[in-house]
Amino acid sequence: MGLLPRSLGASRAVTSKPPFHIVWRVSPHFDLTIMSGILSGIATLEKRKRISLSFEFMSTSANDPEPLMEMVVTDRRTGEVRNVVIDCYDRADRVCASALQFSDVYFKRALGPETRGAACPSYAQRIAPAGLSIACYSREAWRHVCITVLASWSKGSSRTRSALAELLHRAHEGARLWLTFPLPHGPVLRDTDTKQMNIVFQPRLWPTTPGSGDQFDVANLDRIATARALRKAFPHEQAIGLVHSDTAAALAPELQLPEHVRTGKYHAQLRQSHIAVSCVGLSGSVGFKFGESLAAGTAVINPPITHEFLSPIVEGTHYLAYRSPEECVDVCRRLMSDQALVARMGEVNRRYFLDWIDPPAQMAHLLKRAFA
Repeated sequence: MGLLPRSLGASRAVTSKPPFHIVWRVSPHFDLTIMSGILSGIATLEKRKRISLSFEFMSTSANDPEPLMEMVVTDRRTGEVRNVVIDCYDRADRVCASALQFSDVYFKRALGPETRGAACPSYAQRIAPAGLSIACYSREAWRHVCITVLASWSKGSSRTRSALAELLHRAHEGARLWLTFPLPHGPVLRDTDTKQMNIVFQPRLWPTTPGSGDQFDVANLDRIATARALRKAFPHEQAIGLVHSDTAAALAPELQLPEHVRTGKYHAQLRQSHIAVSCVGLSGSVGFKFGESLAAGTAVINPPITHEFLSPIVEGTHYLAYRSPEECVDVCRRLMSDQALVARMGEVNRRYFLDWIDPPAQMAHLLKRAFA
């Protein structure tokens, strides 16, 4: 291990003295997509001088590319130190054993009834909910994206042509994500938005072998069936359909959206609609689109949720549940005939996003709970 030059972050901890100092133990296999909201939260808190940040490169096995972050956090007000892990892996029945052993508190995004049972009993009490997050990059997070790219370069002493090619590829991918991902407040309802009693449902299909029965195939079949039922019941709704992809074109071309919808337009559709339908993420997780729908102040329809969060997501308050495509249609009709319920859910959901999911708010809660 070795600390990065002080100019990359460590010196700020000496001069500005924010309440928390974080040493981020950077893995060479960091997942920039899944961890984007966490990085944005850290970058924003750093800008607000709520934290200072330094970096330490880790040497980990190429067979252990878990989407998680390990940190050593010091509360300067008390001198207490905590080893903190944030795990954004989709599967509730899986934890990273080495990270759990390192941690004093292990925050798990997909924390379900089976999660603690998947851990060694002596460490299970360390697991706590990380809450919902969204895929986004704040402008300030660019420096942290660069750190993850440098981490891949530090994993070995080899400086071969292939290693350089890998570094350049990661740098290109990191820059592309940072430039193309939405800002954290992209989906948040604005005063200038005018809502209509419209429905938004735009799932993507996963590349896989049709009929294989793997989790991708099962998810695809469920999303196709739900999109087909909603299209049939609400033929004039233009924001219902499958995201354009080769898989969608091969499996259900008639259900693709009328046009290719980019993230900015999708967020605008959410902000201008009263109803958003979400589907189960991979391995039963709650996807990014659920959080985006809350941010947009929509009434959300989602399969039943059993995960734990920083603050409870309550059926009947934050979302209405469906268990089949037919039930999804029925719930949509119920909402379209109950404007008071729609308005109430929309306001509660927007407030939930700002209080618990907005990246700096989420990160601030995690730091507080690490020392609870």
